[in-house]
Amino acid sequence: MNCNGIISQGLFATCKDHPNGFEQVGIIMNRPDIDFGNVVFNTSSTNSIKTMPLLTGKVGYKIVQFGTKPFNGTKKSGVSKETAPGKMTKTVQFFVPDHDPAVDEGFIDALLNGEFVMITEHKDKNATANDAAFEIFGFHNGLHFSAIEQDEYGDYGSGWLVTMEETEAPSSSMYLFDTSYSATKTKFNAYLVTTP
Repeated sequence: MNCNGIISQGLFATCKDHPNGFEQVGIIMNRPDIDFGNVVFNTSSTNSIKTMPLLTGKVGYKIVQFGTKPFNGTKKSGVSKETAPGKMTKTVQFFVPDHDPAVDEGFIDALLNGEFVMITEHKDKNATANDAAFEIFGFHNGLHFSAIEQDEYGDYGSGWLVTMEETEAPSSSMYLFDTSYSATKTKFNAYLVTTP
């Protein structure tokens, strides 16, 4: 978070490859399960986390999205404050393909009252260092549902379209990165429970 509002670098034309969108697999976790006392930031960055451990016995849960635009609807927008620092609203959207008693109780109903963190993987990973592959949503203020929709005759059939929001976030982005893409991918996968 750059609360002084001082720019520390310029912008230059590059020939980097900038694919858009997300990979198909993301992770959702209960925010209270994060061991915030042992979170480690990368040196000289308040936007890059090296280690974000979970409490003993806690796990993350896989969210797989199919189609050509996984996590379509995911976006960020800044909000100007007249008498306070600017803030960001971060939105993550995903499709839950099933509806049955287990999914509705164990996932959808939990979203109604819980607070969550999600990690998604960008297709644009930052070709120079691969340090922008894994973005964390909900780190500061948690993700809460802003809309959960089911329309039997809509585009999603009997599934659910879920929209989660983190409001009043003090930074534009939070990334998970440890040394290299492969090392960070290992950490990403380590969050997951062994079954979907």
